[in-house]
Amino acid sequence: MLTSYAHFIFQAIAKAYEILTNREKRADYDHFRNRPDEYFQKYGSSVLWSYAPKSDASIIVIFFLIAGSAFTYYAQKNKWQTVANHLIKAAVEDASAREGGSTESIEIRDKALTILAERKKKKEEEESAAATNKTNGSSNGSTSSPVKKKKGPKMTGREKKEKEWDELRPICIELVNQIDDFGAGFRKPTWQDILVVKMAKWPYYLTRYTLWWSKYAFRRLRKCELSEEEKEVLTKNAVGEVTWVAVSEEERENMIKLELWKSTEDLADWKEEQEMKLAGLSKTRIKQIKKMRKRGSAEILEEDLHME
Repeated sequence: MLTSYAHFIFQAIAKAYEILTNREKRADYDHFRNRPDEYFQKYGSSVLWSYAPKSDASIIVIFFLIAGSAFTYYAQKNKWQTVANHLIKAAVEDASAREGGSTESIEIRDKALTILAERKKKKEEEESAAATNKTNGSSNGSTSSPVKKKKGPKMTGREKKEKEWDELRPICIELVNQIDDFGAGFRKPTWQDILVVKMAKWPYYLTRYTLWWSKYAFRRLRKCELSEEEKEVLTKNAVGEVTWVAVSEEERENMIKLELWKSTEDLADWKEEQEMKLAGLSKTRIKQIKKMRKRGSAEILEEDLHME
């Protein structure tokens, strides 16, 4: 150990002697000894770090636009698929209004039942024709008695229902997949849902939005009566786009007459009434609850939610 240490000292002395006796190296030594930052910058910085090559800004922008476009496309697809799955489930299970059913699910179920009946009839005819051909083709004129189908164990009501659901589900999926647009923005994605296309439309929608509300504010300053268009827009904003698109024209006119945009309390009462209708409560029961709440307080009972 002492030998290696002495060897190291000898090498250091020899290196120092070499530098101090050389005019150029001695000048560099004196220069960097008084300027340690320059020495570190020249000999030490490359050991600690190195600068990465500069990235092309245009490539980064293009990458984020592509990623954003893919995200918006699949987000729209997932939005449509959510409604489609709900509609398929409601149609297959014959859900009522308070269970999530709708006129669309009822129509799809009726169409699916018709298609299923036609397919079963066609299958039975094919099987009957095949059995007839097999009987006619028997050799030596011998006749074979028709093979009787073995009856399995009797199915319960639940098993019959689940079997019907399994038969209807693929047909309902086919029918729902034919619907491109459920309304209120729940539609299959197209090229218009790509982020780049949406960004190109932003100036148009922003200008249109600004002009409409500027015109609305100017008419309010002049104390003009609300136009039919303004009433419709205010009602749509109050109840929400989805609700507005889902209801009929008659219900829209009724919502406009109620002037739901004027009072948050009236809007809350209206939304509560719609929820009670979806829960399956009768008009009489809804009126009773409203009267009871005016007197004090009334709650929707569990038995109301399970009324047939």
